[in-house]
Parts: sequence; C-alpha cells; structure tokens
Amino acid sequence: MTNEKPKKELDAWPESKQELLALILSFHRLQKMHAKQYTLSLAIFGVPTRHTELIAVIEAEDQLAAATELLSQKLDFWS
Repeated sequence: MTNEKPKKELDAWPESKQELLALILSFHRLQKMHAKQYTLSLAIFGVPTRHTELIAVIEAEDQLAAATELLSQKLDFWS
C-alpha cells in the first residue's frame, strides 16, 4: 500500500483579473483544508501554475496587480 495522496487539478478559465484573484485565494484555502488528503494543482488556461506563482499573488502588497501580471503571463503562453 502506498501513502501517495490522490492528485486533483483545478483548471481555471477566468474572465477577469478579479476572477483570477478570487480563484487563487479560494484555491489556497482549499489547499490548506485538504493538504493531508489531496495533492492539489491549479492550471490557468490549461497552463500549470507553480506554487511560487500562487504565493507571490497571495503575499503581494497589491494582490490584484499581482493577479493581473500572472494572468498576462498565462495568456502570453499561447501567443
């Protein structure tokens, strides 16, 4: 028997920077609540998001500006 936790991924397609920020904050709460049960990951527009990217938004002085930058980075992936 293995101790590996099941993996769950949220694939987000936010329509605005405000929606992305709300998703990131909600995702962070879910990670904390279910850390012992699941390995959670977040993909934005199908592009995986690193934990450090999420923490940068959460800990930013201006979270909305940080979410805007992350949104731009994920959109640029496809261009």
